[in-house]
Amino acid sequence: MGDGEIWTFDQEVSRKALVEMLILDELPFRFVEKEGFKKFMKKTQPLFQVPSRRTLTRDCYVVFGEERQKFIKYLKETSPRVVTSHKGDEMARCIIKCLLDWKLEKIITITVDNASSNDVMVKELHKQMVNWGSNMKCGNHLHVRCMAHILNLIVQDVMKEVGPSIKRVRQMVKYVRQSAARIRKFAECCELKNIDSKKSLCLDVSTRWNSTYLMLDAAQHFESAFDRFDLEDGGLSTYLATHVCKDGSIAGSLYVTSNGHFEDIVELHNHLRECMEDDDLFLAKMGEKMIEKFVKYWGAPEKMNKVIFIASILDPRNKLEYVGAALEDMFGDEKGSEIKDEVVTYMKSMFEEYVAKFSNASRRTSSLSDSSSSNTSTK
Repeated sequence: MGDGEIWTFDQEVSRKALVEMLILDELPFRFVEKEGFKKFMKKTQPLFQVPSRRTLTRDCYVVFGEERQKFIKYLKETSPRVVTSHKGDEMARCIIKCLLDWKLEKIITITVDNASSNDVMVKELHKQMVNWGSNMKCGNHLHVRCMAHILNLIVQDVMKEVGPSIKRVRQMVKYVRQSAARIRKFAECCELKNIDSKKSLCLDVSTRWNSTYLMLDAAQHFESAFDRFDLEDGGLSTYLATHVCKDGSIAGSLYVTSNGHFEDIVELHNHLRECMEDDDLFLAKMGEKMIEKFVKYWGAPEKMNKVIFIASILDPRNKLEYVGAALEDMFGDEKGSEIKDEVVTYMKSMFEEYVAKFSNASRRTSSLSDSSSSNTSTK
């Protein structure tokens, strides 16, 4: 509000601001029916009529529809190419419908699990994109295998080796966390053992393999406390002996953006190589098994989707220098240099095809804009 302007209360403007607050802060709709909020509004603005949660629900749907149309318009005007994310089996059934619903026709890659059903889905999407006339490079780089799923397969192989130990830790943590009394007793055991760790016991989620790491990382700090707890609580040993551990599939839950895909592959390769060279024979053995699975999917660079390399090159933090050095480190100087040259050549041909497809449309748009400006100036 500028100098000299007089502020006047507006119910609709205030209501929209309330909807925006609920969305931004992810507040429940019932928040507006809380006594504290009502009292606050009576003090700050008694003229404001607090809407019900049902009214706010409808308002949020209206905002969603407006923002959805804005986003669709933005995607259409900017002509971006979208890299779709990993959605598992659900993707095979709804991906085309979703793209049509959002009017996304310019797809450059799609990331899916390494399953035959997904291969079929990608082929069907390829056919659809041919009909749309938006299938660049004949769809050669459309299919990107899900990094999280491959990493999951690598981790699962090792988990088989240490599975019983992980199950035991999981059950110990679960037993302690089952009641407030056990949690207090465990805290007393930590004090007796002079454990002053800022970490706390956490139970893993069967669908998130990284949460299993967090559980183990926290539990290792309390090993002596568990021993003490076992002496004072005879139920722990009985629980471990009589309760069946729950097994769950392990899967990645976070998505990797395209520009960080190759960087994560390089980091994983380096880490596995360090494991293989470790003095701990058990860790070295695990590293060997894991790198076998790694090589199966990423050991043949000529079979890898070149978009993975290109996305990293276009990241200003990496550029061609990083990608080239990483390829040489992974596959040797000669092979790595050869792959780098192939990627650069492919990237240039991809850009040329992109320019050929969209330069005419851009010129038409520019001509229309110039014509419009000219007409406006003569009025």
